Amino acid sequence: MNLIDLREFEFERDKIILFNENEFIFGDTKCEEGICKRYFYKYNMKNKHIYKINEEGIETSEYASYNSCILNDYIYTDSYKVQNSHVETLIYRISLIDGKIDKLYSISRDAGVIILSEEYALLIGCDYGIDEEHSDVQKDIKGEYDYAILCDLKYKREYGVKDKRVILGIWDYFIPYTVDRVRCIVFEEAYMEDWELEDEFEEGSKKEDFYRNGYRESINIISLEKFVESIKNGYEMIPFSQIHKTELTAWTRYFGMDDGNIYYRTKDFINKIEYIYSIDKRTLEKKLLKSVNMHNSQTTDIWHDITNRKIYEKKIINDSIKQIKEIYDGDFIFEYSELKEEFNDLVGEYVLTSFWTEDDNGDNYKYFTKIRNIKSGMIDIFEGICIVIKDNIVLFKG
Repeated sequence: MNLIDLREFEFERDKIILFNENEFIFGDTKCEEGICKRYFYKYNMKNKHIYKINEEGIETSEYASYNSCILNDYIYTDSYKVQNSHVETLIYRISLIDGKIDKLYSISRDAGVIILSEEYALLIGCDYGIDEEHSDVQKDIKGEYDYAILCDLKYKREYGVKDKRVILGIWDYFIPYTVDRVRCIVFEEAYMEDWELEDEFEEGSKKEDFYRNGYRESINIISLEKFVESIKNGYEMIPFSQIHKTELTAWTRYFGMDDGNIYYRTKDFINKIEYIYSIDKRTLEKKLLKSVNMHNSQTTDIWHDITNRKIYEKKIINDSIKQIKEIYDGDFIFEYSELKEEFNDLVGEYVLTSFWTEDDNGDNYKYFTKIRNIKSGMIDIFEGICIVIKDNIVLFKG
């Protein structure tokens, strides 16, 4: 376990967008004279030095979420601004060499951004407004105000997406990746949380009871070239390779990827078995890896660790002990008595939990990370929040 403590630099916890054995890159938002600006930093693992990548900050709203990725020698990121009721979503490119910032695109909409490649981005959002005169609640429930737009960053063109699965079904994962120099996309089609769909099944809901095809879930793969071509040609059904599909009696969810494979999980609501599959990135051949008995899943708290492909069962025993049990590989079980502490992660022989405190008035909020060595019993407590990547724990200011 390698502990990297960045709390002294006053960074708020943010996304780490690149991590290797030599360095990692992350973002941070600072408020300067009432204007929020985002900066990116590089941390050198050997000399423990932090380098600011862009000296000029990217203006953004204070609590705006964003996505970032690194392609070749550039960080691609988006920003969201509101000024005098005018909304704008922007896409930028920052050079890792000299920190130069290029504004690639802007649109007068509040949209989520998925960077697909150096040339393309997908925007998703909803035009529904809280205005009884111009908005219809029933249309909103059915997703008629939702949209998806393919943006050509090079030629500054927009193409409307007609496939309702993309417009409505991007719940968590629409992930670009490269295999043998070919850019591809894996798409998890889902419309609600997995437990919500299972609850609907247990309550006896029928297909006709769902809006937005919420009873249906699937895992799909396509090359970026074919995806772009289909949208430009106005296809209402993009020709994804549908790897797995379930309807009402099961869910289908993305479960991570590595260099050679993509993983997904399904659960049969009738027999209460969860199945873990792999998909070969090159051949798209799928293989059943394991089945896990989930008969207790509705009476315990289940956490799927996508990064490490672990499944944790969390439950309280006799109102006094919190038990954490890994049920995919079955290689870990841990119990502790501090019921208010949340289990965060397992790094080798170290268990990470977190808790918070406040005064009697609900003020002076503080967040803490606790690291336990399972073998020695030693405990370290740090005020702050952590991000775990492989066997590295990065501490940020809370």
